[in-house]
Amino acid sequence: MFEKIIVLLGPVGSGKSLQAELIAKDEGLEWISTGRLLRQSDEQWVIDKLKTGILFEDTEVQDVLRARIETCAKGAKGFVLDGFPRRTTQAAWLDSYLADNFSSSVRQAIHVVVSEQEARARLIERGRADDIATAIAQRNKEYMENVLPVVEYYQDKDILSEVDGEGTIEEVTKRIEEIVES
Repeated sequence: MFEKIIVLLGPVGSGKSLQAELIAKDEGLEWISTGRLLRQSDEQWVIDKLKTGILFEDTEVQDVLRARIETCAKGAKGFVLDGFPRRTTQAAWLDSYLADNFSSSVRQAIHVVVSEQEARARLIERGRADDIATAIAQRNKEYMENVLPVVEYYQDKDILSEVDGEGTIEEVTKRIEEIVES
């Protein structure tokens, strides 16, 4: 059983990966980034799909995530999920998987909110290989169509908090820490 499971949601360029990593470290949790796990793949079909910005099929991501969570179960007190779930079907799967296998559940979902202008500026500064204009546009479209309903899913479960993701890294981290510690 995990003591604490936190989901960070937000648009591309919101800083959710950096914040997830920082919160995980501060809380003594594992950081699970599905994007990072996928980008570390040496399989060509994964590399090609990442460049399109199109979301991976549920089963493709669930297989990668399942293996990582099972590794965490061997000693971690919990984890921060970054980049998953991105669809309500994935959120429902996660709930079932955690309940059935670990008698656990997502305790907090945090939605990092930033303006499109701020997100774009951050992506330009970041300059990652998959941050090409067409992929960014596709990922923003996917966020609007798929991730916003996940935000509502967690809001309906009464475990969602929204945080202003604009400002310095330290300011945003402090806002998130206040939510996590409440």
